[in-house]
Amino acid sequence: MATDRAALSLMAAVHADEQHRAIEVARVVALVEGADAYELDADPSLPDALRMRRVSSGRDGVPGVDEAFLLEAAAALGRSFHGMREWVSQAYSIRARHPRMWELFCSGGLPWWVAREVEEACKELPFDAALEVDRQASHCLGFNSFFVMLDELSRWVLDADPGRAKRERELAKQERFVHVGRFEDDHVGLF
Repeated sequence: MATDRAALSLMAAVHADEQHRAIEVARVVALVEGADAYELDADPSLPDALRMRRVSSGRDGVPGVDEAFLLEAAAALGRSFHGMREWVSQAYSIRARHPRMWELFCSGGLPWWVAREVEEACKELPFDAALEVDRQASHCLGFNSFFVMLDELSRWVLDADPGRAKRERELAKQERFVHVGRFEDDHVGLF
């Protein structure tokens, strides 16, 4: 039988976990909304090299982010420019290319690191293929834990892009080799 103290401690841990997830959602959503709303007046008198521009995320179907916003957000949150760029790009990608994961995350039903794992696995996929992986992953999450979903993720990514699967098989075939070293003292190195 659990003691009252143990039960209260467990309830406090659950409450802290819920608060942590709520803070995580608030941080990411505020960052995305700030990036959406950010506008900087362009000064036409500046040379091209000094003008701010939109920085591409490198993901199909995901809009770029204003460079000035990334610089300000990085300074305000104590992160590097490149770290902030990747953070915002991942959030934009999850919102655009994985709308079901975004909804689950915003409702507090999915940790940010899991949404990022899905996004990272699909980073090089075309927009439609990423949407298909999102559909499969969210369906899986309806019945299983996110650990089961993460185990299936690589298979869904390869199924979504058959050309990539073929390239990876060919690359793996090229990388196979066996090397037999020299015989010394009745031993041989085999790699």
